[in-house]
Amino acid sequence: MRLGSKRLAWALMLAFTWADGAAAQTADERLRAVRKQIQQAEVFDFGIVRQTDLVEHTFQVRNPGDETLVVKNVQLTPPLTITKMSRQIRPGETGSVTVQLGQPRPAGDFEGLIVVQFTREDAPEVFFRVQGRVVRPIDFDPFPAFYITTFRGESKQQSIEITNNQSEPLKFLKVEDHSPRIAVDLATIEPGRRYRLTVTVKPDAVAGKMTGSIRLLTSDERQPVIRIPVNTQVRERVYTFPDAIALGLIDTVSLKRKPEQAAYLTQSVTVYQRNGTGFEIAAETDLPFLRISKRQAHLKDRFEVLIEVIPEKLKAGSFDGSIRITTNDREFPLLAVPLTCAVKDDW
Repeated sequence: MRLGSKRLAWALMLAFTWADGAAAQTADERLRAVRKQIQQAEVFDFGIVRQTDLVEHTFQVRNPGDETLVVKNVQLTPPLTITKMSRQIRPGETGSVTVQLGQPRPAGDFEGLIVVQFTREDAPEVFFRVQGRVVRPIDFDPFPAFYITTFRGESKQQSIEITNNQSEPLKFLKVEDHSPRIAVDLATIEPGRRYRLTVTVKPDAVAGKMTGSIRLLTSDERQPVIRIPVNTQVRERVYTFPDAIALGLIDTVSLKRKPEQAAYLTQSVTVYQRNGTGFEIAAETDLPFLRISKRQAHLKDRFEVLIEVIPEKLKAGSFDGSIRITTNDREFPLLAVPLTCAVKDDW
């Protein structure tokens, strides 16, 4: 595991907080020296640990000089903490710094730095690195939720791999799902350790969005039920993205003061046709203060509809309108995109 750019930048910042001892060096020389120290620093790799596992390590600090080194400060990447440390290191002897990976400890790759600084101006800082991976008791890859988009008449599936990182084996006692548009399958990869949860959107699913969840009943008393959100969207062959527009609050006073802000209110809707040829559309709106135009994209199966505000036609009030899109597709001749906004004061 290499040192990430953010960690490296953090270490360089720490080093420059102790810049008095490097007064004779230019900033570039100091930067190169610190970068080299970090890359060559002793590394403790704790491997893969759980969020509650004890992680502790002792680094040795040798004093090769002929004067006693007195530790002035130690900088650490959170959540690293010092549990024990030598305050002074006599000439030719070795001191130590013991660190522990504390809390909170987010799941994921960890890269930490320890910078030991001394009172003597000519004594260089000593760098150490700590790295490893922190895992949750139960991990989900890629994440604990399903987001599936497909088209009406087509089946589509997605899987999540579930890994048990606890010492005790994990069993799934029951899978509960009440959605008519999906099929759920739980397969064992490694008993008690790894499982694959698969959701399939059925080809006869009705068009539209639906949000639900799968409940997994487990043998773990600390987590007897695991809830996995399932978000599905079944599109028609001709559809728009987005499927609704909210312009928010339009402040006419602000627009009069800065007319160029009207350009920031412009939005667009893309109209798609799947498995068709010679696609054409027209678009209009029932809101008089909007200007509608269209342009065909490089890919001929779609059009972009531009929605612009005409400031001088603004009237105070709340509006629920729509963008009406007519097409030459016989199955989907008309689409409506809801549009809402509020106008503060007449123009």
